[in-house]
Amino acid sequence: MLENASMNVFDYASVPVLLEEFNQLKVFKEQGIPVILGEYGAINKMNDDDRAYHLGIINRMCQHLGVVPVYWDQGWYDLSMTPD
Repeated sequence: MLENASMNVFDYASVPVLLEEFNQLKVFKEQGIPVILGEYGAINKMNDDDRAYHLGIINRMCQHLGVVPVYWDQGWYDLSMTPD
């Protein structure tokens, strides 16, 4: 799921799209090729609950498929935004 500057909600309706993308990784796993989901995250848009839900869904999908997730946290915030 691509980042969108105007997108600030991740809800149940977004899950099937993400699941479809994750299911494309099965072809590698079936061939014994390890899969690492490198650097994923969610930008602070004053939406803590949506970000937590998004991360939880991704982590569960990774666990189910045997994909190794690597969460990315830039360690600072955009000075034009409110800190989280």
